[in-house]
Amino acid sequence: MPSIRENWCYLYGLSSYFFLFLWFSRIIPASPPQMARPGLVCLWVGSLLASFFCCYRPRSLRQGVIRSLSLGGSALWLAQATLPGVSSGLAGRTGWLRALGVSLALVCEGAALIALLRVLFGRECDPRLLEDQGVPRFVARLIVAEARFWRRVLEFLTGR
Repeated sequence: MPSIRENWCYLYGLSSYFFLFLWFSRIIPASPPQMARPGLVCLWVGSLLASFFCCYRPRSLRQGVIRSLSLGGSALWLAQATLPGVSSGLAGRTGWLRALGVSLALVCEGAALIALLRVLFGRECDPRLLEDQGVPRFVARLIVAEARFWRRVLEFLTGR
């Protein structure tokens, strides 16, 4: 089991979110004005991304950007959905950022799906290719068996 020392980014994210929630809910005295809340949420998301980069140090810039966009988008959604008084101001200011993030995520997921389908439906389908990507052996064999089944059904239906 990974230790907190290796994954301190999650502890930071949860504790900072909890502090923001208490502050915005006026449980802590002197809560910020309504106008400043979207800016504080954006500052929180930025600090969350900086802590992620310091904690994990991604291997490549591409990997770091993709993970940061998904983490930042999730944090913005969480803040908008759960923090009191943020949903009205944040949605109007970050709507374009959400659309950009969703479109980028769809492109990345589509590319990953196409790559997986090429591996699975290719003639030399091998479970070791999936195991090299980190898929457990049992799951890789099930995926390859399902792909072979669907390839046979497709060949039967098309008559090839």
